[in-house]
Amino acid sequence: MSTDTTLFDIYEALEVLDLMMTEEGLKFITEECEIAWNTPDVVAA
Repeated sequence: MSTDTTLFDIYEALEVLDLMMTEEGLKFITEECEIAWNTPDVVAA
């Protein structure tokens, strides 16, 4: 079973998840989502 995902990718994703779980990370993500949500050229797939 061969995939393009490496351990490095997994560690990087875990770091991002770890950051997202912090209050600052959640606030940042919420703001980013609101910006994206309020941008008219974003089309729901």
